[in-house]
Amino acid sequence: MIYDIVYAMDQWLAMVTVVGLTIAFALAGLFVVTRLVPLSVRTENQDGLGVAGATVGVVYAVLLAFIAVAVWEAFEKADDTAALEAALVGDIFRDAQLLPQPVRDAVTEGARSYADHVVTVEWPAMATGALPDRRGWEILEAIPAKLVNDSLSPGQMLVAQEAFSQINKVYDARRNRLSQASAGVQPLTWAVVLVGSLISLGFCWLLSFPSPWLHVLATSLVSGVLGMILFLIIAFDYPFRGTVQIGPDAFVMVQGNMQRLSQAAPAS
Repeated sequence: MIYDIVYAMDQWLAMVTVVGLTIAFALAGLFVVTRLVPLSVRTENQDGLGVAGATVGVVYAVLLAFIAVAVWEAFEKADDTAALEAALVGDIFRDAQLLPQPVRDAVTEGARSYADHVVTVEWPAMATGALPDRRGWEILEAIPAKLVNDSLSPGQMLVAQEAFSQINKVYDARRNRLSQASAGVQPLTWAVVLVGSLISLGFCWLLSFPSPWLHVLATSLVSGVLGMILFLIIAFDYPFRGTVQIGPDAFVMVQGNMQRLSQAAPAS
């Protein structure tokens, strides 16, 4: 799949590859069309082709802008979701410091194990396009039972109830993250984008230029811009894959905070 190839490359190499292939395709099409359609025919219809091409170009530019913005917003939303999930796990760990032993150790160990699993197991899996296994859910689902203890004081019960609420929010954030990791631009959308690119290039091929080299340059510039936009959509399409990806930075930060709080926690 094209995604696997692009995501396996360095960011700049992937961009050069996508743009280069787009330009190569455009120039190959130009070579074919200029030999099948005589210059005289293209010159006679230059005005009509120009108007039609400009109209198609505007419509297609709006479509590409809409898709690019949608992909970027989805990327940003996935970043916010991962950051929220990490923050909630950190909140659970911090709140547990107010609970008595052995509840405190049980809850903090669950939160720490979950953060470690997300960073060391789930993020590498998402980077390859695979969905994580059930282990993350199992770690998370085991934490609520550790909060149930008859020895909790009324104040500690309030802390436990807040932790319950935070865990439910982690469930939602985790579910959203896993959904966003596997969601991408739909095949129908890609079909529209590629057909639109082909039509736009078709008008470039049919235009009449007195200088063949100017025609080659114009086609190369147009196809180069199209290639860069296509690369942008691919790069941000799956937010947890490729070199342009959302990293586990938020969870790594939470792991550091957990370590600091563990060292500062009073011994029981």
